[in-house]
Order: sequence, then C-alpha cells, then structure tokens
Amino acid sequence: PNPVQIAAGTLDDVYALIKSYSYPNNQSNRLIGMAQLLMEKFKGEVPLTVEDLVQLPGVGRKTANVITSVIDRQPNMAVDTHVFRVSKRIGLVSTKATTPLAVEKQLIQHIPRHLVHKAHHWLILHGRYLCTARNPKCAACGLQDTCKFYQAAAKKATAKKTASQKPTPPRIATKKAAVKKATLPRASTKKAVSKKSTPKNNSNKG
Repeated sequence: PNPVQIAAGTLDDVYALIKSYSYPNNQSNRLIGMAQLLMEKFKGEVPLTVEDLVQLPGVGRKTANVITSVIDRQPNMAVDTHVFRVSKRIGLVSTKATTPLAVEKQLIQHIPRHLVHKAHHWLILHGRYLCTARNPKCAACGLQDTCKFYQAAAKKATAKKTASQKPTPPRIATKKAAVKKATLPRASTKKAVSKKSTPKNNSNKG
C-alpha cells in the first residue's frame, strides 16, 4: 500500500499486514500517523533530510541517518550499538563521547565525507562478526596495530606473563624469641582456719 491508502486505512487494516512483526499494535498506529503526516506536510513523498524525517512518528535520528545515507548516500552516520562500541574500541572517537550523538559528530569529523555512508556499514559488520561485545575475535582482526582496545589488552597480558615468570625469592625463617611469661604463684583461696584452743578444766568438782 502507498501513503494514501495507509493514511485512509484503519488499525485493523494495517494490523493485518504487519501482524507477524514485533509490536504490531504500536507499529500500526505509527504507520497510519506517518502516512497522514506525509500526505499533509510532504505531499505524499518521503523526505530525504534528517530534520524532516525525525518529524514522522516512529522515526528517530538513527533511522533518519540510515535512510538518507543508504538511499541518497548523504554523509550521515547512524550510530547503533555496534558503531558505538567499535568506534570507541579502535579509537575513532574519544572516550569522552558517551552518547550516540557525540559519537556521530566525531565520526563525521574524522571520516572523509565521501566515505561516511560506507563507513557506517563497515563499522556495523566489523562489530557484528569480529569486534563482538563479548569475546571479540582480536586474533583474526586486521586492525591490531591501531586498535586501542587490542593494544591495552596485549599490554596487560604481557605484564601478567612477566610477573608470573619472576623467580620467587626464598623465604627467610625468622624465629621470634620466645618470651616466657613469669608465672606468679596462685593465691590460695582458702582462708586459714584459726583453731581456738579450749582450756581444759582439770579441777574436780565436789
């Protein structure tokens, strides 16, 4: 269906077309809203600028960058999780770039303009198949000489190996002089019983 048909359609109509996709209810609402805005503001044509695309329901900056770079080969960089991770690992962007927008701006600044739309795919594929989030395949990577992540990991591994190879110095037994504690005699707890002598009466009575 084209924008005219979707804009005039109902939720049930659109839902029937996309029910096998994730979150079809939400997506149906967005598609109808997008089609209606295309008809009202853009004469039924999909705009090819990031500023215009982000006005459409469900279209964020990343999607707008993908559309403009893939369809029109504009020098726009869509930053997804792979681009964000790989560009920071290999040192294309500063560690201070902590948001997708900051990474996008630095990548566009450092990559030649005519290669930006291609570099987007290079970074995605590199992150998907080699520079994975867990257990990256550094041994098979051709960027070892320039990759900051690899160099830091290699330096750490070398330092650990060197430390494990150092001979352990022999232990010197140091005996401490035994301090004998003087044992004081225990005080008797029994009180001396004083015997009272009773005088014997030897006088005979009577």
